[in-house]
Amino acid sequence: PTRRSSDLISWNSSIELSVDELQGLSAAWARRGSQGVCLARPLSQKPNDIIWAAVDAATNENSDMKEPMTAAVIYNKGNNNHTIHRKSFRRDQHIALGELLAIKLVLEKIQGFNVLVILATDSLTAKRWVEGRNAHNEEALVILKEIFSIMDEKQIRLYCIYVPTKLNVSDRPSREIDEIGRASC
Repeated sequence: PTRRSSDLISWNSSIELSVDELQGLSAAWARRGSQGVCLARPLSQKPNDIIWAAVDAATNENSDMKEPMTAAVIYNKGNNNHTIHRKSFRRDQHIALGELLAIKLVLEKIQGFNVLVILATDSLTAKRWVEGRNAHNEEALVILKEIFSIMDEKQIRLYCIYVPTKLNVSDRPSREIDEIGRASC
């Protein structure tokens, strides 16, 4: 049925909920409230290192590659070199989950403790999930928990910045490999 503007509810009007709707909302609210919250921690000491990284994920549906792929490019301080790490993700996963998995991949590869990671991503969704420490997607919540567990364990502080896809150095490694199976930027 089509609603007319006169049928719409304003902020000041009351609404009626059925018993089933009310129970569903109560259950959803209780479930959401039972999930752990990751609180931001201030950078209380000078980091031992600052690491620059970029991430991307690609479904590769129109590519020679057979599966969706994440890519993480981590820049090595002092020598202008970088390392590329890649990992596939499930075809049934949303691209934003792939982006989140790429962020996790960077954190897994970080060696050392008390590190500041400045991470570029072209996914505003993944950036928002990490910065807000929350998501409305259950699988994203699981990955976020893993991300923050790694951050706690290694004392990593993560700062995400947005970069347009065309300027993202990890875009190509998530989509292409050379004739011997290597990715490059």
